[in-house]
Amino acid sequence: MKTNKILCILSTATVRAKRVAQRDNIDENAILQRFHAQKSDEFYVSNSDAVIINDTPDQLKKDLLNLIKECDCMLT
Repeated sequence: MKTNKILCILSTATVRAKRVAQRDNIDENAILQRFHAQKSDEFYVSNSDAVIINDTPDQLKKDLLNLIKECDCMLT
């Protein structure tokens, strides 16, 4: 039985920028340069089996629970 899934875990650009600024202590221009060097969110979404949104703990929990339910249904 094949059970491999590719998961995409995303947050909005605003949330990512805030987290990067806090973690790496860099300015907005450096953050934007970093973001532009990366592939787009659409690339990751289109190449994934499921998308998890990690903007807030509640959204993350909701998406993870939905994924667990989906996987559980596939196993039964």
